[in-house]
Amino acid sequence: MGTLAIILSLYRVEIPFPILVFLKIDFAEIPSFITYYLLGFNWGLLCSVIHWIMLLARSGDPVGPTMKFLAVSSNLIGMYFVKKITGRMTRIYLILELVSGAIVRIAVMTIANIIVLEILFPYYLGFSKMLLENAGVRVATENEALVLVLVIVGFFNMVHALVSALPALAIVSAIKKRLTSLFE
Repeated sequence: MGTLAIILSLYRVEIPFPILVFLKIDFAEIPSFITYYLLGFNWGLLCSVIHWIMLLARSGDPVGPTMKFLAVSSNLIGMYFVKKITGRMTRIYLILELVSGAIVRIAVMTIANIIVLEILFPYYLGFSKMLLENAGVRVATENEALVLVLVIVGFFNMVHALVSALPALAIVSAIKKRLTSLFE
């Protein structure tokens, strides 16, 4: 699955997110979620580590790959938290798992973005402010730009959590149904 994530990344199977076009809905996350649903948290996390290492090797910039890894791993941690506490796989617990994964992802990525935009690379905030203004969003101050960027990135992470988890669930469900029918 790590290899599939790498292939999807190399072929850039992704959709730019509106306004902040450096954000991409990246389908290369789906293999980590498939692995999580089929084999468990540790294997899903290992898949995301393999993907992260390959992204680091391919890119000269560690920020993007590291942010991707933080997003996927925090999402998986949030999902695992619910699975560990409940131990059930009913529909309601699956929904709770998805919501928990998205909430943890949004929280972790908000903190990570504050660190990147305010401490490590403040010029990224200037670039983001320019993108906001180019999209017709008036931004008076850097703080206002930061808040708007964090809100947009939070919404992006909510959408991406669903785009990564729901297809993975559908694929895993089909795999399990097919395997069950083979052994009946």
